[in-house]
Amino acid sequence: MPTSNILSRITDAQLLFKEQVIDRHQALKAARDYSDRRISDIRQVIKNASHSDNLGIHSLAVAGSLARREASEVSDLDLIITTISSKPSPDTDILVWRDELCDKLKIEKPNPVGVFATPICQTLIESISGGADEHYSSVAKRVLFLLESEWLFNETNYNALLNKIVDAYAIDVTADPRKNFVFLLNDVVRFFRALCVNYQHTKSETSDGKWPLRNVKLRHSRVLMYFSMIAAIGSLSRERSPQKIDALKILVKIPPLERLFVAYQLADDGAFYKVAGFYDTFLALLSNSEVREELKGLDYDDRYKSRYFAQLKANSDALSSELLRFYEARRQVWDDRFFEYMIL
Repeated sequence: MPTSNILSRITDAQLLFKEQVIDRHQALKAARDYSDRRISDIRQVIKNASHSDNLGIHSLAVAGSLARREASEVSDLDLIITTISSKPSPDTDILVWRDELCDKLKIEKPNPVGVFATPICQTLIESISGGADEHYSSVAKRVLFLLESEWLFNETNYNALLNKIVDAYAIDVTADPRKNFVFLLNDVVRFFRALCVNYQHTKSETSDGKWPLRNVKLRHSRVLMYFSMIAAIGSLSRERSPQKIDALKILVKIPPLERLFVAYQLADDGAFYKVAGFYDTFLALLSNSEVREELKGLDYDDRYKSRYFAQLKANSDALSSELLRFYEARRQVWDDRFFEYMIL
């Protein structure tokens, strides 16, 4: 069995993140501090909520900006509710409990037709079929569980489920550690492209005035969320020891920005300050009420008449350019097969 120091390298990189990134960027620090406080408060409210342990809830996780540690007071609550396979109560009871929870927290309820509208059974979220009958919402919950989630209720079950999902995606690597995490790579790419197609489909039909915010989020937080996992898989592509699965389990449990920072550290690439700067600008603008008010309801054809939209578009272009540079610079570092899997 080959020896490896991958786990210690990841730990060393994580120890640098706060000092080298968070403490140097005001908006990143404010968002992280707010998110940590908010998650702690929500956990306490759930702990004190009546009947939360009698509804057949297996685990409760948050996705979105809170899980990414980049939330503000205007952030919503994207809940991934998993249920036990033989739950004593129907989903409707859980949804009533969830809505009451949102009311207590004074948070907007999930979109009734969105990904987070309904619970998902634990056996379904951990069963990766890839079949034509697999619903998009199931795929989205599963992938988001890995890309950006944090436990809110029943941490033990949450961690066990997270590990089960990773093990399911890593079945080929378990048999042969020289292999890449192709199964996971394909699903992450599939999910992100589905997001892009959905945006393309709705950008001209959105009547709620939210498309400008959806656009800037797609080009910043969604891109970084997606690329952080691509970079994590690429960083482990030349790892040949069984520890690569343990390494992946560590990387899926940390927020996307930190995950990407670790990938830069593993590659000895010193340019992460660019990513941090672009992302700090994005969060600073997005948390500004004047910016959000100007973007709200902005007509698609008039988008560049908004100075804030133009600034955010230029900022996202610069972020994407840096991510592409980092990716291309790994050509001689990451496994050749990884790059083949990305296009073939």
